[in-house]
Amino acid sequence: HRVRAIIAISEASKKTIIEQNPLLASKITVIHNGIDIEHMLQEANLESRNEYKRLHFNALPNEKVILCVAELHKRKGQKYLIEAAKILAGSGVPNLKIVFVGDGPERKYYEKLALPLKNNILFLGRKKEIAKLMASTDIFVLPSVREAFGLVLLEASAAGLPIIASNIGGISEIINDGKTGILVQPENPQALAEAINKLLKNPALAVSLAHEAKSRAELY
Repeated sequence: HRVRAIIAISEASKKTIIEQNPLLASKITVIHNGIDIEHMLQEANLESRNEYKRLHFNALPNEKVILCVAELHKRKGQKYLIEAAKILAGSGVPNLKIVFVGDGPERKYYEKLALPLKNNILFLGRKKEIAKLMASTDIFVLPSVREAFGLVLLEASAAGLPIIASNIGGISEIINDGKTGILVQPENPQALAEAINKLLKNPALAVSLAHEAKSRAELY
């Protein structure tokens, strides 16, 4: 109780702090995280998008690449994206690559879970060229189970990617469902699969969501 001020990175984080200690409510200020968009756009410069896709994802120009950048941890929910990929494959959705960037305690489990789709699901580990990776992909998915804010969503927005994310924590403070992305119920692979399929079948919607998300990211 001796602290003078507390900075929370989202309204969701502020709510959690107050639930744990109501006496701190008057000391909390919400300041969202931000990113250097100009720097990211410079880093995202690609000589050839298709060549980058081929080299890093072994993906053909006609294949859609879905990217998830996050620690491989239960709270990030990659399990549900893998299960969504199986649903999409089972329903005959062609030409998909699901790419996971990051490392963590669940990597071996997720790799085993993904074995039936080993040619379509890649685990790249930790990577530095996140901006270039984003610039060469088609859809960004963050299937988190818990998320205080989701800074990576601002990066994906700045990269001009249509976004699908869980409707939890501070994510709804970044993504306006139906306007700057699609929010789905967490721990729901069917909802993820349907959202992915929706964007694949409706390129105009994907472009619109990406454009609005990029415009909003510039405000942070």
